[in-house]
Amino acid sequence: MGYVPILSYITTCKGRLAHLQKSLPLVVGQPGIECIVVDYDCPEGAADWVRSNFPQVRVVKVENVSQFNASHARNLGAKQAAAPWLGFFDADILLDENFSRRILPSLVKGNFYRASPVTYQTWGSIICHRDDFLRAGGYDEVYVGWGGEDDDLIAMLTRSGVRAAGFPADLLDEIEHSDEKRTQFATIKNRWLQLLINRSYQRAKLDLLGTCESLDPGDAVKVFEEFSRTATAMLGNGKGACRITMGLPTITIGSPPLNNRVEVANLRRTITYDLQILGQIPEQGIHATDIPIIESSPTTRTISTTTLNGRSLKLNIPSDQPTGCLANEIFDQQCYAIPPWLADVATVIDIGANVGLAAAYFRTCHPQAAIHCFEPDAELLPLLEENAREITGCVVHPFGLHLADREDGFLAGRDGSATGSPPGSRHSSGDVRSIRLKDAAGAIAALGLVREIDILKVDAGAFGLPILQSLHTWLPKIRLIYIKFHSEASRKAIDALLDATHSLCRARIESPQRGLLTYASLAALPADLSIQSPAAAGCPACALPSDPSPACHAER
Repeated sequence: MGYVPILSYITTCKGRLAHLQKSLPLVVGQPGIECIVVDYDCPEGAADWVRSNFPQVRVVKVENVSQFNASHARNLGAKQAAAPWLGFFDADILLDENFSRRILPSLVKGNFYRASPVTYQTWGSIICHRDDFLRAGGYDEVYVGWGGEDDDLIAMLTRSGVRAAGFPADLLDEIEHSDEKRTQFATIKNRWLQLLINRSYQRAKLDLLGTCESLDPGDAVKVFEEFSRTATAMLGNGKGACRITMGLPTITIGSPPLNNRVEVANLRRTITYDLQILGQIPEQGIHATDIPIIESSPTTRTISTTTLNGRSLKLNIPSDQPTGCLANEIFDQQCYAIPPWLADVATVIDIGANVGLAAAYFRTCHPQAAIHCFEPDAELLPLLEENAREITGCVVHPFGLHLADREDGFLAGRDGSATGSPPGSRHSSGDVRSIRLKDAAGAIAALGLVREIDILKVDAGAFGLPILQSLHTWLPKIRLIYIKFHSEASRKAIDALLDATHSLCRARIESPQRGLLTYASLAALPADLSIQSPAAAGCPACALPSDPSPACHAER
């Protein structure tokens, strides 16, 4: 399964390159986040700077627009987002380096999130689920100039039933700047006048939506233009009040029929706004927000699956996103599905066991098998040992395997435990750990197996090929091999190494550099696979009958 981010960080730039150069580097590389920059015809060439310095960032380039429309820019960014959660942040907002680790695991669909307590500068920083964003209609592109479009989105999210929640304000910082920066690409330079227009339109919009299911885009523009024209003229003439009257949809009222005739009447409706300028009052500040702050996310979570004999297994796993993807890959997508001809499984070897997800899956399929888990990462071992006790018949070996006994470097996962790897992986962090490795052939021999290995699963990054090379004398005695590859060269080498003893029977290829290969022993394959045809009409992932056992479709 490919890497899928949790949050799409969306920011815009038009004349704010100096801000972007400070804020974007703080976000790129944070686990679970993809970055999208919308260059809204930036005169400073924001798109070129981003592409030169951060090629992994997605850039949306808009040309030939003189005025800045924040709503349009953010909607364009949202359309390019791959993550289920959308985060909208101005270029002058600085995210804490631990933002994603503290926030992402706690996001719950049905909530939208803002800093709490909010400041004027962080007012428009909003995180919401993509589905909720679309249901609310996204940002209203009728708004022009400074202010109001973020209030509108908040109102539309709330109106559609999405709840407000907060995250600690200390996760955001701000770059101070002048009002001239805020309005440099706006027709109206008076920030107060533009905000007056925008918020008046928002109030009218909410009122109109109370009388009809939706507001025609053309009518919305007319309402906005009327407020804009009237408020501008009022301030320009020095007058302190004005009246705006708008028509509402006409309602036809009919009487009950009498003698095949009905009495009808049209009820024409209007709504009138009296806009009055009250003058200046002392600074009131922003009222303290009363939205609940999301709690710190737990480091682990519990999932459940069911064995073939109906026993429920409860596993504790890290709450990070890559481990969640791994659980989905194993239990939902059935990446280690057992072919129906492989019966009487007595021994399973799991190399690169992580926290025992694959071992638990194999237990669901084969309740009586002995399972041996090899895992060198000391930080994962407590969870693996805990889960092994739940799985039962599962022995944990606290070291990794290779061509020979050695100590080696190991990089912790950048995004979570499931992406830890030998040096060189793009998913690795800079946290180097020392791990203990043993010669694979010697370690397997020390198990004292009385018969061949039924299932060998290898998920050890670049160590996968050396492990198979060490096990070359064991290969004819292994009935089924699952191995992940991490380069095209290693895939070809694995295929060549197994060519004499095994046949490739299934492959999940994510890219030329990444995938999962399944090899069956030539000796174990049935002479005529057509005898398995009744199962072929069932679950395509595991070739089990159409009424699969709980072992195939595990409950999570």
